[in-house]
Amino acid sequence: MKNTFYRFTCLILIFGLVFNFVACSKSSSTDAENDKINIVVTTFPCYDFVRAVTKDIPNIQIKMLIKPGAEIHSFDPTPQDLIAIQKSDLFIYNGGESDHWVDEILISMEKNAPKTLRLIESVALLEEEHFDEDHFHEHEETDHQHEGHSNQELEADEHVWTSPENARKMVDFVAKALEDLEIDKKLSSEDKAKIKKNVEEYKAQITEVEEKIKKVLDSKAEKFIVMGDRFPFQYFAKYYGIEYLAAFSGCSTAVEASTQTISKLINTVKEKSLPAVFYIELSNHKIADTVAEAAKVATYQLNSVQNISKADFDNGETWVSLMEKNALALDKGMR
Repeated sequence: MKNTFYRFTCLILIFGLVFNFVACSKSSSTDAENDKINIVVTTFPCYDFVRAVTKDIPNIQIKMLIKPGAEIHSFDPTPQDLIAIQKSDLFIYNGGESDHWVDEILISMEKNAPKTLRLIESVALLEEEHFDEDHFHEHEETDHQHEGHSNQELEADEHVWTSPENARKMVDFVAKALEDLEIDKKLSSEDKAKIKKNVEEYKAQITEVEEKIKKVLDSKAEKFIVMGDRFPFQYFAKYYGIEYLAAFSGCSTAVEASTQTISKLINTVKEKSLPAVFYIELSNHKIADTVAEAAKVATYQLNSVQNISKADFDNGETWVSLMEKNALALDKGMR
């Protein structure tokens, strides 16, 4: 992360400049605004889980800072984003490398920081993978899994939401945070009943798509895929028992694969008689195209749900609907 110190320093200075404005704007808020529960989230997985939990509750407003289609690994908040965080009733972020800026901002806010929720704390973590040229990863349980706050010293893989088990836990975590907020006057007993109903309904949908994916995988001769791209699916793969070979690890910033890596991907596709190569959402999929062309196979997208296109966002796509598309892609692209 280039110029990280400089960027953090600038952000903290900016926050200092806008803080007085935030304090004044809070005091001048209208009664209508004060009746709203303002939830600010960083990424789409956070947004989707909050949206599902708070469905049909009109006095809850959700703001997602990282816009659809944006590259989350290079995101820097604007002064307007800092104001939104400061004024929120609840600020939710995933935690991990992509949210590296959050902790510094919250520290700079000191006692004025809003109630926060770090979703990564609700699940067991896996250590971030680091690929090398000779790397075939074995997907076995390791000693690098920990629970909750004990993960803070771990260089963790942040893509926790790709596992359906984790997704259900994160939905529960969001619901519990809403229950614990000191905003009871803003939530009626009817609203609270809706939250409980929404949680159970969305968890049931997650389980339903989980079963679809399991059914697809059980029908295949081998649970193995080749990803001509980054691989932000470690939790997904571990949960379903999928083995894989990928060009880059999940949080890699690399965009060009070496000749050796490309050759290894091509040879693996051929040797295993795989029908396709996969790539991730919002990717230029050049590596996958190159491998697929050389191996004479198809390409399919697997969506990690880390972010989605504006078109998908406008169409109301959810974690569940995108995982349903993944089930179809796996069915077509696995042997």
